[in-house]
Amino acid sequence: NKRAAISCIKELLGKAKKELIIADPYFAVDQFNEYIAPLDGDEELEIIIVNCKEQLEDVAHNKNTSFREMENKIRGMVTNYNTRSNGNHISFYCITGKGRLHDRFILTENEGWQIGSSLGEFGTRACCIIKLFDSAHMELYALIRSWCNESNISYKIE
Repeated sequence: NKRAAISCIKELLGKAKKELIIADPYFAVDQFNEYIAPLDGDEELEIIIVNCKEQLEDVAHNKNTSFREMENKIRGMVTNYNTRSNGNHISFYCITGKGRLHDRFILTENEGWQIGSSLGEFGTRACCIIKLFDSAHMELYALIRSWCNESNISYKIE
C-alpha cells in the first residue's frame, strides 16, 4: 500500500531533530514534494539530500525532460524551501561517476535505515527497511558527509 509506505517513511524522517541525510540515487522533484516540503516544523533541521547524476539523467529522460531542466527544478525547490522555512535548511548534492551510491538510506543524528527501493517506488512492490547498527550508521553518516565535501565526487545543487 503506497499510502502506508509514505507514512512509514515520513515517520522515519520525523525522528530527525537536528540533522537528516537522505541518500537516494533517484531522489528528484516528486520525492522532494512528497517528503521534504512537509518538513517545515519548528525544528532547526539541517537536511542533506544526496542523489546521483547518472540516475537523475534516467529520471529526466523518463519524464521527457532534460537533465538540466530537472536540475534547475530541484535548484528552484531548494531555494524556495530555504527562503520560506522556519529554520530548516537543505543542502542538495549530486554525486558524479558510476557506482558510488546504490542503496537508499535515511540517517538522522542518532539512527539510520537502509531502504530496499527508491523513495519514489517505495510501497509499489515488496521491499524492506532495515535499521542500521550504530557502527554502520556512524560510518555511513561520515562517508556521505565526506562525499558532499569532495568536489571530485559531488557538486552542490544551489
